[in-house]
Order: sequence, then structure tokens, then C-alpha cells
Amino acid sequence: MRSTINDVAKMAGVSNMSVSLAFKGSPKISGATRRRIFEVAEKLNYVPNQAARQLRTGKTDIVGFIVTDLANPFHSMMVKHAESAFNEMGLTLFSGGSNWQEKREFAFAERLIRMQARGVLICPCEKNFAAFELLDKAGIPYVALDSVPDFYRGPCVVNDLEQCGRLMAEHFHQTGARSPAYVDAAPDMLYFSAFQKTREAFCRGLEAFGMAVSGRNYAAAGMTLEAGAEAFRRMSESGFDADAVFCVNDLCALGFMNEAAKHGLRAGHDFALAGIDDMEISSLSSLSLTSVRQPYRDIARQSVQMLCALMEGKKPEPMRLMLPQELCARGTTLKRMKAL
Repeated sequence: MRSTINDVAKMAGVSNMSVSLAFKGSPKISGATRRRIFEVAEKLNYVPNQAARQLRTGKTDIVGFIVTDLANPFHSMMVKHAESAFNEMGLTLFSGGSNWQEKREFAFAERLIRMQARGVLICPCEKNFAAFELLDKAGIPYVALDSVPDFYRGPCVVNDLEQCGRLMAEHFHQTGARSPAYVDAAPDMLYFSAFQKTREAFCRGLEAFGMAVSGRNYAAAGMTLEAGAEAFRRMSESGFDADAVFCVNDLCALGFMNEAAKHGLRAGHDFALAGIDDMEISSLSSLSLTSVRQPYRDIARQSVQMLCALMEGKKPEPMRLMLPQELCARGTTLKRMKAL
């Protein structure tokens, strides 16, 4: 016989209403009580009748997450932690990647509207804000993540990318660098606010220490292993002379490191090297890549909380949350400092 809400409530020691609220993701139910209810429901193989609930309330248990690049470890980890947080609230996450294309971003927003999603998280591609306007018209709340242009005034949880650039400029100064290099995003992505803010803050920070990135030590390459390798090849065409290289993300930095090694140059010995994101692989002793850690877990959790408040008809405070960055100094820069 199929278990009912009465069975779950009785075994969990709560009311039927508490079980119902737990599966709706209501903040009225504590985390401990929600977990107990879900554990009992799993033991009894209880599955709430979502179709009946939707007919009764006009609401689904669906939320969406649109990211720019699902293949990027930073974005995939944010999706993972957001999904975990939503699951604790009895909500189902549908995620998709725009691949930095506004048409794909808009199309996925349309799909979520057809699915009657209750709310949407978006890492915007920033070419336009048509997807946001579409969600506004549909009355679906949303929260932007990671980075937004200065003119954006909607709810958001973002990285302090100016701090990211400043941290690395100061760290390179500490390594004794005099000829820094910067590997940027691909040329067609340089408009994106995250890359602009990081690059400009890094260059201003270098200037404060009497340094600058020369034309030969700058490459707009991209955020992949191959992009990093290509950046090294370009900088080496007339002789590689950089003593500290800052890459747009860790994947790019690892590609740069690998290509340099093929030419007999070792990161941490012949030049300092750093990236952004602090992927798990970056801390391996064989790589020991210095990186600026972006708090993807906190971004995901904070944005979920903000979106849930909006879905409850509340105004979250603050509406704009900026999270600090952390420098994770490892062998690819520390070995240079020890040699001073």
C-alpha cells in the first residue's frame, strides 16, 4: 500500500501541515525538522502528489539556474551547491548553459516560464537583459550571480572582482616582479563586467607599485587549457620575458604552465604564475597553483536564500550582496618569494 502524508507525519512526530510545508520549502519549518521529515519520507517511499498540489495551489516545485558555461568548474560547482540547497527545501532545480549567447539565455528563460518555474538564478551573459525583462513580465522572481554591470539594480550576489585584481597585484609586488603579464578572456568576451573589473583593478594595482603590463605581455586568449597554452606561445614569439603571469582562471593558468614546461620554463622558478577560481585540482602538490578563491559555495547558498525570500513575496536585505575574495598563495608564486 502506498504511504500517505498521514504516515509520514505520524512517524516523524509532526503534523500533516508540517509535512506539507516541508515539501513546499517553507521557511516556517526548521532545517532539522525538514531533514527528519525527508528521512522518514524516504524510508516510507513517500512521494508527494506534485500534480495535485500544482492544481490546488497554481505553483510548481521547479526553480531554474541559467549559467554562462556549464563546462566551467566554477559554474558547475555553483550549480551543485544551489541544487543541494534547493533540494533541502523540496524544490527541483533545472539548470542550463547559455554558452555566453543571449539567444540561448533567452530561450532557456522562455522554457522555464513554460514550466511555471517559481524563481530563477542567472549568471547573465550581459549582451542584453532581454531574459530579465521576460521574467519580469511573467512575474517570476530572479537573482543574478557572479558578476553584473554597474548599472544593474536588481537582486544579486556577486564576487568582489576589484579586490581580486588588487590582491594579485600586491602579491606579485611581494614576489619581486618587475615585468608582469596578463592573460585575459577571449576577444569576444572582453565586454563582460567580470573580466573588465578584474583586469582594470589588476592594472591599477600594478601601477601603484610602479609596474605595468606591456603589449607583448598581454594576451586575450580565453578560459581553457588550450587558451593558456596559446597565450604562452604568443608571448614567446619574440622571447618570453615576463616574471609574473596572472591568468583569467585556473584552467588557463594550468594550460600556460604546461606549455611553458614544454619550453623548459618552470612556474614558480622561472616566473610566478596565478589564476582565479581555486579549483580543487589547483591545490595538488604536483601543481601547487596560486589562485584567488571565489566562494562558489557561499554565492550559491546566499543567492538561494535571496531567491526564496523573493518567492515568498519578501524584499531581501540587502538586495546586492558582494562577497570577498581570498588569495591562496602556493608554490607557483611562493617559491619566487623564497628566492628573494
